[in-house]
Amino acid sequence: CSAPQAGFGFQSNELEVTFTDNSSNDPTSWLWNFGDGTTSTVQNPVHTYALPGTYTVCLTVSSICGNTQICQQVNTSCPPPGAGFEFQINELSANFTDTSGDDVTQWSWDFGDGNTSTMENPSHTYAIPGTYEVCLTVTSDCGSSEVCLSITVSCGLPSVGFSAQISELTINFTDTSDDDVTAWLWDFGDGNTSTLQNPTHTYAQPGTYTVCLTGTSICGSAQVCQQITVNCSAPVAAYSTNQNQLSVDFTDNSIGAITSWSWDFGDGNTSTMQNPSHTYANAGTYTVCLTVSSVCGTDVFCQSITVSCPAPQAGFGFQSDQLEVTFSDNSTNSPTQWFWDFGDGNFSTEQNPVHTYAGPGAYTVCLTSGNNCGSNQVCQQVIVTCSAPQAEFSSETNNLTVTLTDNSTNNPTQWLWDFGDGNTSSLANPVHEYVNSGTYTICLTVSSPCGNTQTCQTVTVECIAPDAIFAINGAGLEQVFQDLSTGNPESWLWDFGDGVLSNLQNPFHTFAETGSYNVCLTVSNACGTDTDCHLVFLINAVDDPEDFIEITLSPNPATNFIQLDFETESPFTADIHITDVSGKLFAQWSQEPIGGTVDRKTIDVGDLPAGLYIVVIETVEGRVVKRFVRM
Repeated sequence: CSAPQAGFGFQSNELEVTFTDNSSNDPTSWLWNFGDGTTSTVQNPVHTYALPGTYTVCLTVSSICGNTQICQQVNTSCPPPGAGFEFQINELSANFTDTSGDDVTQWSWDFGDGNTSTMENPSHTYAIPGTYEVCLTVTSDCGSSEVCLSITVSCGLPSVGFSAQISELTINFTDTSDDDVTAWLWDFGDGNTSTLQNPTHTYAQPGTYTVCLTGTSICGSAQVCQQITVNCSAPVAAYSTNQNQLSVDFTDNSIGAITSWSWDFGDGNTSTMQNPSHTYANAGTYTVCLTVSSVCGTDVFCQSITVSCPAPQAGFGFQSDQLEVTFSDNSTNSPTQWFWDFGDGNFSTEQNPVHTYAGPGAYTVCLTSGNNCGSNQVCQQVIVTCSAPQAEFSSETNNLTVTLTDNSTNNPTQWLWDFGDGNTSSLANPVHEYVNSGTYTICLTVSSPCGNTQTCQTVTVECIAPDAIFAINGAGLEQVFQDLSTGNPESWLWDFGDGVLSNLQNPFHTFAETGSYNVCLTVSNACGTDTDCHLVFLINAVDDPEDFIEITLSPNPATNFIQLDFETESPFTADIHITDVSGKLFAQWSQEPIGGTVDRKTIDVGDLPAGLYIVVIETVEGRVVKRFVRM
């Protein structure tokens, strides 16, 4: 037999589909697969889909002869729900009611102020009055839709009030406004304000003030004002004291909100401190008044106080060092003044004076110490002693002059010098010049109020004539002469050998021409005269005339000797001079014969000081100059 041939038709009504079996060859069973996970074995089923869409529906039919299957695409759809809502307003609150279709499964509310809800019928309270656009989006299996409506919310101004509790100048304010007030501004009527809900304010002065409270809520602001009268009691002045001799500590015990204090201590002194301390100049009874003031008034309180103190008890100690005595005040009861009588006609007002007596002895020293409480005197006998000065001296001689230096100890005040030649001096450090050379006994007697002592020494003086010595420095015709004489010359006479003289100690001289000059220095003092002369040879040129004579000097530098090698066509005579660079002559040879074609002259220079030297060979034909260094 032939298997049945599957076939079917369908009719959609939104999500509901009615299926009709059109199979042939007499199937005996049917199996529908609706493509959404559900099946049926009914021949002509009706199926409702959960969601719109395209589904593959398959029908399998069977009989004893076999089975076949057929599948078709089925499309389902449905319209979205129609969004709608109603609302009811009570000041800032709104109740929303959804009027959309029954098939809505989700609600999304936007209240227009940044807040949302997913409830079906929400209630919402706005923070501030205003017009808001409220939108509702509803969703079902068939889709979603939105509807928006404008709503306006408003509210009445807050009810503002306050109460006041007065305590003199201080008032505690209590806010009695509605609970919806969120901000408070108080104006106390004296220029001061507050933003506290329940402030406390203290007025500076009594009086009647207009106090206003402005309360603010989300619905706006409202104000209420009241007349408030404040007053206060005048302060009551009082004080206590704590005395320590002439010093008194005052403590203010006044009652009231005091702003100023005025003290009169009864001795011409005053204070504006609250708790002053005052020291009286003298003991006695004083009427002290305290005046206290506040914004509420003034009060005065006076009482008598008596101050006293013990007079100081004089006492002192002392320590002697020769005639110098150091006094130490040991008085008690804090003296502020001291008067010392040293018993020798001298006085002091220092606390711890140091006094030097003119001489040793026993002195009655009295100290009177005092302060504002009185005075007291004590006297002691002070014995002072001292050591006589010990004479010592040293001397320094220069020719006939002696410089004497006092080296005595124990502080001499007088000196008497006996120079041993009939002369004396009372200077501490005299200088004495003897007339003649010789040995003299010098005695020094030193004295002070403590006594005197003497010491003697022998001193030998002699007159030494100076020793003339000089040096020459310069170049060419210009020379500087330096005095190196010993023995303390007092005058100088220079003879430059060219007719020119000078009495300067270190003169400068310019010679007229080159040549040899005998320069002499004569030095003198009271003890004699001495003369030193040197032959000075001056030159201007040191060039060798190549066309006249050839001369070689070796070795150079030299230590013990130099050799002059001459090469000339015929014998000749020459004057040879050796000088230093300043022109000072050290050696010379006159009319020295130079013979033959070649000749050599050896000169001993071992005794010359180290330095640079000039050798001048002078003939009738000309002059040759050579230099060498003596090592």
